[in-house]
Amino acid sequence: MLLAKVARRVNDDDVMHLLKMVLKANGERGVPQGGVLSPVLSNLYLNEVDRMLERAREVTREKVRTHVQYARYADDLVVLVDPTRGYAWLEGAVVRRLREELGKLGVEVNEEKSRVADLTKGEAFGFLGFEFRQIPTKTGKRRPRYVPKLKKRTALLRKLKEEFRRHVSQPVDRVIRVINPILRGWVAHFR
Repeated sequence: MLLAKVARRVNDDDVMHLLKMVLKANGERGVPQGGVLSPVLSNLYLNEVDRMLERAREVTREKVRTHVQYARYADDLVVLVDPTRGYAWLEGAVVRRLREELGKLGVEVNEEKSRVADLTKGEAFGFLGFEFRQIPTKTGKRRPRYVPKLKKRTALLRKLKEEFRRHVSQPVDRVIRVINPILRGWVAHFR
């Protein structure tokens, strides 16, 4: 199915042959996780899921307000449902339709990573290394808050602590030269 989707867009026998070799080299079904082709092929393969979610967004639109939004990066997907004013049924319908569409493609949902989170009840969800939740503002409204996941923050602190220990008797300017690239890289990644 993947090769057929690629063949609709790529009209080069050499590229198709190379892609077949890459897929066979893994020895398993699917694209090697973390491979350079994985995000590109995921985007091609999951186009129908995007189309289904785009239709859901348009069907539930009320003027400028939408009751369904989504974000997908390669094979990571988050669907946001606003169940206000008579749209409470939408959450179950979106989950059901999403599973149907993924089933047609032969994609298995990772049940350990997949769940429904109710942000109005203080629950959070993770996406692309960030944790998302809603927090109240000073005016009483709610706004999104997103921070790098705790695991990523503690890994940074562990790395910094190691560098501080290693350079304990070094001049401060030398420690700063060691630490700054680590901090700049981390901030650039999560910005």
